Amino acid sequence: MGISNERNNHPIIIIGSGSAGVRLVHQLLYQDPNVAIKIFGGEEQQPYSRDNLLQMLAGNLSESQLHDATKLPDVKNFEVLLNNPITNINSAKSEVTDSLGNSHT
Repeated sequence: MGISNERNNHPIIIIGSGSAGVRLVHQLLYQDPNVAIKIFGGEEQQPYSRDNLLQMLAGNLSESQLHDATKLPDVKNFEVLLNNPITNINSAKSEVTDSLGNSHT
């Protein structure tokens, strides 16, 4: 049985593309590979492991290794919106607004 995503077939919205957000994406897709998900992040680059950032800056890891732990899946029904943070959450309407003024439910 899959994840209950029956809010009028709207995707699950994840705010934050850091390690926790990426782990949540992987966990949701593990539970139900067909679940629709949107993840929003305020940074323009792909998510990276903040835990390993000092190791990379010290020269102990390559930049690609920095991204390995937070690699985003390439699956249908999954949308990545980087450099586009959420600016408003309207819980009464189950709606968020991104930095471009677009509403997502």
